[in-house]
Amino acid sequence: MENNMERRMETITADELAKALREQDSSWHFDKKIPISTILTIFAQTIVVVFWASSVEFRVGALTKATVSERWVTEVSMRLEAIENTLKEVKDSQTIEDKVQKTIQKLRIESPITTLP
Repeated sequence: MENNMERRMETITADELAKALREQDSSWHFDKKIPISTILTIFAQTIVVVFWASSVEFRVGALTKATVSERWVTEVSMRLEAIENTLKEVKDSQTIEDKVQKTIQKLRIESPITTLP
């Protein structure tokens, strides 16, 4: 009977131990089992990520400024093209006017208009 009792105590103790281990494994914990090299590696990676993010921020800012200046250049270019087109139209109209004047002068020379007294 004592032998049976000892087995039962061992079973209870083993069950309780298994339950305690399951509870300990299921909860998050931090202890001295984590090597210092792992902690330093995570810390170094965090620093690298922060520097990388700041460099991305810098590049995005530079690209934004470049885009704004390109937009300004595009606007100025469009205005200059509009002025150029206007000047071409003025030149064309002056050329037409000059041709009309030459034609009128040519017609006056070829057939003078006589005035009646």
